[in-house]
Parts: sequence; structure tokens; C-alpha cells
Amino acid sequence: MFFLRIRCNNCPKSVRTEEFQAKYPNADLSKLTQQEREGVERYYLNSESLAQIAADWGKSREWVRQVLARALQR
Repeated sequence: MFFLRIRCNNCPKSVRTEEFQAKYPNADLSKLTQQEREGVERYYLNSESLAQIAADWGKSREWVRQVLARALQR
């Protein structure tokens, strides 16, 4: 099992990353599909926008938002 733990004392953390870690302290990314995992990592951990992810995937921002919402329910 893979539990997400980010530890970097010198790295600036985005508000989005801090909120994700506070809300999901033991997030198990291994339970997610590849696309859900990529979306969570890019949006919450790398602070990419929904528009950036959607453009890369060739989908709408709403579609990406739905993928992220589904991932967080697992």
C-alpha cells in the first residue's frame, strides 16, 4: 500500500497541497485509477490548474473536476 506523505522542509507548499494533506492525511493513491492519480497529483500536489490538465487530456475542465471528485470519494 502506498500512502502519500510529502516532506520537504525547504519546499514551498501551496495552499491547495496543505488543504489536501489536512483533509486526506493518509491518502492511498494506489486505490485510484492511473488517470485519477495523475489528476490528484497534478492538481493538488503540483498546483496545476484544471484548465492545464484538461488541455493536456483533451477534455473539459468540468470533466477533470469530475475525475478529481470521483478520486476523492474512494
